[in-house]
Amino acid sequence: MKSLLNIVLWICVVLLVYVCYASIMKPIRFDALRQQREAAVKARLLDIRKAQSAYYLLHDGRYAASFDTLIQFVKTARLPFVQEKAGVLGESFRCDTCWVALADTLYPKGFQADSLRYIPYGKGAQFEIQVRNHEDSSGKVYDLLEVKAPLDAYLEGMDSQEVANWRAEQERQEKYAGLKIGDLETPNNNAGNWE
Repeated sequence: MKSLLNIVLWICVVLLVYVCYASIMKPIRFDALRQQREAAVKARLLDIRKAQSAYYLLHDGRYAASFDTLIQFVKTARLPFVQEKAGVLGESFRCDTCWVALADTLYPKGFQADSLRYIPYGKGAQFEIQVRNHEDSSGKVYDLLEVKAPLDAYLEGMDSQEVANWRAEQERQEKYAGLKIGDLETPNNNAGNWE
């Protein structure tokens, strides 16, 4: 009888150790997976920022207001590339201009422009893109851009309580509950809210 009681107690001890270990590891695993997903979303937001910056430069201070426009721009836009060549025996310099595909200059080979609109790990969810005209104190009007990924989109499928805790932490710090670049209220050079 005494040995049976010892066995039962050892089983209880092992179970308690496991429960304690699991309760400690749960938030640690969540944070590691959250950071991995956020890194992918940040990289995509930076790709969008590159494309929007090029669009802004080539369209007189305007941003693309939709992903259809932005993706078509990335696929078809060409940038001038000026090469200066020295003349032969005292001739003046000669400039040659060739046109380079925008996608080749901004992104690595094999980049899929159609993927810009989709939030990584979002199961088809798309970034929210907004453009607003802004007038500064001197009267100059220019566009402000904001591209957002709500955390519910890229943390989908993860522990709902941990997601709720992370959202509450972001709201407690008065931050946007997700990742974004730019801001519609304050010009910030399209910085990310993590930078």
